[in-house]
Amino acid sequence: MSRVELRDRGTIYGVIMAGCAELAAERSDAHDVEGLRVLLVDADDTDIGRWRHADAGCTCRSRH
Repeated sequence: MSRVELRDRGTIYGVIMAGCAELAAERSDAHDVEGLRVLLVDADDTDIGRWRHADAGCTCRSRH
């Protein structure tokens, strides 16, 4: 795959992901928002393991 094709795919994936995020935001409720807040990691936290596994304690509906 050429660099141009790779860049084009990246652009396409970016557009698809933006559409998915927009749709998810439109359909979210207070429980969903709270689930995202639980996943947020403090930007000043330097523990790499916590960053990599931030979703380990997720109680989101999609995990059940």
